Amino acid sequence: MPRSTPSLPALLVGLALSAQLTGCLTPPLTERPSANEKLGQLLEAPDAPAPELARDLRSLSLQHPQHVPTLIADAALSIETGRADRAVSLLDLALKAEPDNVDAVQLSVQVAARSGDLAGAHRRVEGALRTRPDSPGLHEAHAALLFVERRYAEALEALDRADALAGETSWRSHYHRGLVAEDLGELEVAERHYETCSDLEPTFKPAARRLRWIRAQAAIEEG
Repeated sequence: MPRSTPSLPALLVGLALSAQLTGCLTPPLTERPSANEKLGQLLEAPDAPAPELARDLRSLSLQHPQHVPTLIADAALSIETGRADRAVSLLDLALKAEPDNVDAVQLSVQVAARSGDLAGAHRRVEGALRTRPDSPGLHEAHAALLFVERRYAEALEALDRADALAGETSWRSHYHRGLVAEDLGELEVAERHYETCSDLEPTFKPAARRLRWIRAQAAIEEG
């Protein structure tokens, strides 16, 4: 079963081979509250259709071109809807304003990795890690990139660093660990990680899909 990209709700919760919008609703104190409030209303709207949300985010980006959380949210949705060029432009603006913004770096790594620019993705994440070595999110982004390159041992080491910094194993870490285990053929280990990921973050559908596939395969083999 090929791995598909996360659904829109999952993306806005957090991308697993990508970025969680961890800072989206906590902008710098210098930002105008109206931009933050509008963004919060958009992201918290239940079951908003993707085209409508995309339109509203574009409008908000034009109204508040210096509001980094809006740029990041707009970029995340642009990635989901296949508009990588727009995402790159938005992330460049966000990183120009805040070079060490974890969410922007994570998303830029995802875009670079998807386009095959692994060297560019490494430059992004490793450069950010030099200034933010204490960021669990950046270590998770690094792990995702290493996984794409099938450097499994290094990916797990990066996840270990992320977990140590966070003081816990996040749902994102469980998902990444499940992907590594699955690729290594350790399906029981993968199943446990996907199950824990789904328990910790029920809205993240990719983990549930991988879990269903593993269990379906096991049922076929037993039958």
